[in-house]
Amino acid sequence: KSSRESPSTAYATKGTVIVKHRVLILGDSQARDMGLMLKVLLNNSSIEVINIFKPNGLLEDVVSDVKRLTHNFNSSDFVVVIGGSNNALNGAKLDVMRIVSSLRSLTNKLNLVVMSTPFVRNYTSSRVNNIIFHNNLKLYNKLISDKECNFKYIDTNWVLCDRDFYRSGLHMTPTGKTKLLKELVKHILGLITKFTDNCCLETIEIRKSFINVDNLIYPGTNNFL
Repeated sequence: KSSRESPSTAYATKGTVIVKHRVLILGDSQARDMGLMLKVLLNNSSIEVINIFKPNGLLEDVVSDVKRLTHNFNSSDFVVVIGGSNNALNGAKLDVMRIVSSLRSLTNKLNLVVMSTPFVRNYTSSRVNNIIFHNNLKLYNKLISDKECNFKYIDTNWVLCDRDFYRSGLHMTPTGKTKLLKELVKHILGLITKFTDNCCLETIEIRKSFINVDNLIYPGTNNFL
């Protein structure tokens, strides 16, 4: 079962607001409240933010409905994907072919942002983090090698540190989510200022930013600075 937040309704203003851009956040429970938080950080009434998250959902489930949800999106709109924690907790590898198949058709008509699965920050998480590392790397390699898939990759494990998570080490605190969303805001507002009538999607050189190579080569440790 999925949950849906519609921050644009919660933050409605008087008068008619013309929506010029839409941001759809798809995630597991890591994405809870991200829509409301992003709307506040963007502080732009012309940007509609919708957040749909699936508690306990696998990443494959998170993106399964993306084509239907974005049927009327265009090159001025964004889809943000964050998930994969439940795959790792269940000891499951990602079905990258299924995930990329769901995302590939989007990238010619909108702006896709993929966030890596955050490492678990406690002292019993080495097995889980090993799975997260391999899943992140496998999905990234598949996305980057797919010539039809244009995307922006944000490495959560480069942005976040231990204190950005609750004591359990699994879920981000509001402070951690804010840090991550600020990186997303930079990307969204940066692209919006560049939009023209014949706007094209980002090149492969641009989409490689925000990647910490160490996190994609070596499994994470529990002591993040």
